Amino acid sequence: MKTWKCPDCESMFDDPDTVLYRAGRIGNGSENWEKDEYIDVCPVCGSEEIYEAHFCADCEKEVEEGELDEDDLCLECAAKADAYEEIVDRVKDALSTPFDMAQMVKSILINQKEN
Repeated sequence: MKTWKCPDCESMFDDPDTVLYRAGRIGNGSENWEKDEYIDVCPVCGSEEIYEAHFCADCEKEVEEGELDEDDLCLECAAKADAYEEIVDRVKDALSTPFDMAQMVKSILINQKEN
């Protein structure tokens, strides 16, 4: 989804307002409107200085175009997500390994007696 930002009022929005651009006035004073001349403006303040902004889906920090990965994460958040996924994979592997319940209980009981 596109996100737009207005540097004048600092608002963020999904869709700018599209208005007909006023080309000027002709000699007799009537307005000269061109059908195909539309501009996008900020829906809050009406500024024409809006731009398409890119934000990290996790930390919501604004980044330059091309700095987001395929999951819309900035480099820092993508690294954190990779580390988290690695930990989850290790836990899954550890839980899928069969263990001896009797040996585990015996180990717990022995540790309790020592304390």
